[in-house]
Order: sequence, then structure tokens, then C-alpha cells
Amino acid sequence: MSSSSQLDLELLLDRLLSASTPSDCIDSLEQLQKQCSGRKPSKDDNLDENSEEERQSQVIDAILGNVQVLHALCSLIAQSVLPSQHEDGGDGSSATSSGIEVEGGDVAACELMLEILPSSSGLPSGSSGSKSNQAGATTAALQKQRQLKRRMEFISKTLLHFHENIDVNKARNADAGSSSKQSSLSLIPSLLDCLCGASQTTTPSTYARVLSLQILQSLLSASPGTLREQLMKAPDGINRLVDLLGHDASAPTSSGSVLSESAVPEEVRNQAILFLTSLASSSSILARLITFSEGYD
Repeated sequence: MSSSSQLDLELLLDRLLSASTPSDCIDSLEQLQKQCSGRKPSKDDNLDENSEEERQSQVIDAILGNVQVLHALCSLIAQSVLPSQHEDGGDGSSATSSGIEVEGGDVAACELMLEILPSSSGLPSGSSGSKSNQAGATTAALQKQRQLKRRMEFISKTLLHFHENIDVNKARNADAGSSSKQSSLSLIPSLLDCLCGASQTTTPSTYARVLSLQILQSLLSASPGTLREQLMKAPDGINRLVDLLGHDASAPTSSGSVLSESAVPEEVRNQAILFLTSLASSSSILARLITFSEGYD
């Protein structure tokens, strides 16, 4: 990436964090999404495919390396609120109290997150692929598959663990109460808040909830062990996912609340079935937990 392109990206990230209006926030998210999207070089373009992949990786790495941006994305996913930049500067206080409410911010943040997560289409089916496929593949193709798999795992683990760096820094300079409040703005709890609603007064859009489940599916494919660990740590993590299956509307849900049938659209329920099936297949322990939470009733 050229120095001018790097400067443009840094300015774009800063524009997102310092956005003063919802439209500025949405436009910055859309521009970042375009930056993360790989484009196929045309015949008249001097840029080859490898250079484009390198440029795309550098953009994604810049986002992953900016903790404030990741923190802002989690807040947008969970509450459609862009935190105030000055409140993420070192005292660990919650930024959502005076942030900007961004209509559609959850959808835009989820779409950007899916662009950051690499596609697994280049990987063979299964964790290691069939012997016949491997025998027919070239050495270069196998190397590229391994590189893509390592890349997917690196990105996923960075997204799943970035908040731990915040907690360590805040614990050194701030009181424990502020640190615990900051740690709630991590990716998995934010996705769960988007899926199930952070409060009784907020109702996430159907599209944002479907995108959140697609993000979870991508994380499961890239780094299953880390995702399972984060779901187990999240308060009522498995129960909240099972609640998306939409049981009897008059019965209390497994997480203790009452979820109306209309609160779980069919699109969300179908996507939740696919994800929970994959999650149960990846771990016998989680399969039992899902069963005990009435996930297969």
C-alpha cells in the first residue's frame, strides 16, 4: 500500500471515530467496506491479483490494529450507537451514554465485519479436505489453502480477543468497575445483544440479526475453539441463542425472559437453526448444553 493510500485509510478510520452525525458514520462504514472488498483487476489495470490481495490484507490489518475502531463496531452492532471518541481515551468509562445513535448502524457494522472476515470458499470441505482432492491439487494451491486458513484464524482470534487488551490497559490505569464496564463491549456479547435485544425497548432489525448469525458462523468456521470459549463465557450465551428457535410464546425462555413468537422472525430462526446445528456438531459438550436448553424440542 502506498503512503498516500495509507494516509487516506487512517483519515477514513479517524473520520469514523470522530463522526458528528449519523450520516457521517454510515458513509465512513460504507467506505471502509469498499476498502475491504477485493476488486478484480481489469485488463487495462496495472494492478495484478496478488497486489490487490496484499492491499486488501493491509486495509484489514489496519482495522484490526485499531482497538478504538473495533470497540466502535461492537457498540454499533449491539446498540446502533457510535461511542464518543474522547470517552475511549483512557479512563475506561462507558462511551455509549453520550454517543451518537445511528439508525442502521448495526447493519452497516455487521456488513463491514463480514468483509473483514475472509471467505472460506478457498478452503477444501472439512478440516483437512479429502485425500482425493488433496492428491489432485497442486502444491501451490495447497499452500494457498493453508495460508488462507491461517489468515482466517488470525483475523477471528483478533476479533474475539481484542477487548482483553483493553481490559489489561484499563486495569493498569483505572479502577476495576470501569474496566468491567468496558469489557462488556466485546464482539460476542455485542452480537448476542444484536440478536436478542440489549433491552426491552430496543428491537434489532431482522437483517442485522441474520448478519450477526452469519458472523458467528464465519467465526465458528475459522476458529471453532475460540468461539466456543467466548460463547461459554458470555452471560447466558447458549441460552440466548436457543431462545432464537422460538418456543411457545407464552412460556418463559431458557434465559429467563418471555420472548414472543413475533420477536423471532422466520429468517432469524432458520439462520439460528443452521448455526446451532454447526455449533453442536463441533462440540459434544455444547451439543448437550443445547439439548438441555431445549434446543432440539
